[in-house]
Amino acid sequence: MKKLIKDNIIYLQAFNEQTLTAKFIVPVLNKIEFRDKHVKDWYQYAINCKLNGWTLSVFPDFFVATGIDEPKTPYFFLQEYKRGIKSSGNP
Repeated sequence: MKKLIKDNIIYLQAFNEQTLTAKFIVPVLNKIEFRDKHVKDWYQYAINCKLNGWTLSVFPDFFVATGIDEPKTPYFFLQEYKRGIKSSGNP
């Protein structure tokens, strides 16, 4: 992280959300070897479930799940939560 910050320090104020993700979060996630027979990393795939009669659906930014062609059982996910309508700017 220190190297990533050092390499990008002069640009940080201008980075939007996608650039921050590409420059900081993705390099860290790529250090982890998720791919094996049982689980892998997924980016922007839909997942949903039924809970107490409600269907919950989300497109997480990132998650770890079983599956080959499509995610099956998620184990961990990362989702950005936006600020309320009254707030402005990137989270």
